Formats: sequence, C-alpha cells, structure tokens
Amino acid sequence: VNMKLNVFDSAGIRRYAASVVRRNRTKALLAVLLATGIDLAVQIVLASMGVTGSADQSPVVSLLANLVVLLVSAPLTYGLYELFLHMVHGQSGSVGDILKWYADGTKLKASVWGQLWFTLLGFCWLMLYMFPAAMVGGFFFSYTGGFVLMYLIILVAMIFGVAEFIMYIPGAFMLAEDPERSVTECFSAARQAMKPYRWQFFGFYMLYILQVIAMIIPFIVVMVLVPMSALLSSLLSLIAAAVACLVVMPRLHMGCICYYHAVFDLEVAHPDEPCEPFTM
Repeated sequence: VNMKLNVFDSAGIRRYAASVVRRNRTKALLAVLLATGIDLAVQIVLASMGVTGSADQSPVVSLLANLVVLLVSAPLTYGLYELFLHMVHGQSGSVGDILKWYADGTKLKASVWGQLWFTLLGFCWLMLYMFPAAMVGGFFFSYTGGFVLMYLIILVAMIFGVAEFIMYIPGAFMLAEDPERSVTECFSAARQAMKPYRWQFFGFYMLYILQVIAMIIPFIVVMVLVPMSALLSSLLSLIAAAVACLVVMPRLHMGCICYYHAVFDLEVAHPDEPCEPFTM
C-alpha cells in the first residue's frame, strides 16, 4: 500500500523521513558511514601526501587532486541516494549497492557529471548574489565605516544564493533513479518544479543544518574552555563531525528525498509496511 506526501506539510514530511530512517536504522547508518568514511580516507591520504592543504601547490596538481576526490565522492553520493530512494519506496537494497556505481560505466559517468554540474550551478548562483553584494557592502563601508551593515548585506545575499542553489537538489535524486537521463534535463526539471516552494524548502533544509550546528556547539565550547593539545583538539573536532554526520545526515538526505516525492506528487511506501531485511 503506497501513499503520497503533502508538500505543504513540512513537519509531516520530516516525520515520515525520520520514520523511514528508524525502520532502516542499521542500513542507513552504515551507508552514510561507508560513503563518508571512504571520502574522508581519500582526502586524508591526499593531505598526508602534501597534495592538498598546501598553499604553494601547483594548479595542475590541485586540479588532479580535486578530480580524484570527485571520482571517489560522486559515485558514493549517488549510490547513497539510490539506496535511500529504495528505502522510501519500500524496496530491497543493500549497503554494498553503493559501490556498484563504480563498476557501472553509465552510473559512474552520470554521478561524476551530476556532481560536477551541481557544484558549478551552486558556485554560479552564489557568485551571482555575493559579488554584487560585496561591491555594495564595500561601498557602504567606505562611506560609513560600518562593518555590521556590510556583513548584513553579504549575509542576505548568501541566503538568497543558497535558496536558489538548493532548488537543484531533487535533480540529483532524479539522476540517481535513472542514470541514463540527461544531467542538465534533471537539474532543470528540478528547478522548475521547486520554484513555488523555494523558501519553504529553504526553511525545511536549514532546520537540518541547525541541528548539525546544535550538535557541534558543545564540542566547540569544550575546545575553547578546556586547554588541550592540537592533536586532542583535532580528534575532538573529528568526533564532533562524525557524531553530527551519523545522527543528522541520514535524516537530512531522507528528508530531501521525501520532499522531492511530495513536490513531484510521487508515491512512497506506507509507514506501516514491513521493513526490508538488512543485508550488506
């Protein structure tokens, strides 16, 4: 038995997403842990080799390093989306299915181009708002000397840029469902469908981000108030990021996927349906 979500009921969508995560708790946590762990391990290896994190690194080496990160992270991200889509539909799926995006040429190509296009869209929208805001803010600062007004103008511009950018998120889910579709077609369709719900979705998305920030704040307070070595501080930062990631990220991804289903009037599995057995 399937059902549809009400796009105007953001709280209901969040509750349904949380219920899907709870019913697939082990699978969801392991999937996020796998995707995040592999991506983090690659970045640590590159940093330890001196390829990233160095200001005097050549542009060619930096470009190659970013390409490696993209080739690793994109299939993991889209594989995670596909698995979460299966959960929403009440279908079977295993954590190991995420890695299949490396082996399938069509999926690998779609994920890399999708991730690249999504990143480019985000950069362009942010620059479209931030560049004029920085100029206007600088103008006011030069005449009034007011830091607050300048930062306020830039903050408002950033909010508008992010609101435009995140409207493309459902395009990634469309591509994860059908990797043979055109990348630009998926993200264009996502933007057109999300336009009427731009600020509603912005609030929906930011609530998850605030949850991440709320979970990290206690760790930051401890690091500020308690004297500790650089190693211990780095370890605590890593633990804070891991806790926030494992607790909030499954619900964030699932929430966005459920919102996508509500906007496009797609069916989801009834919450009373039996959960698929866990498989690796």
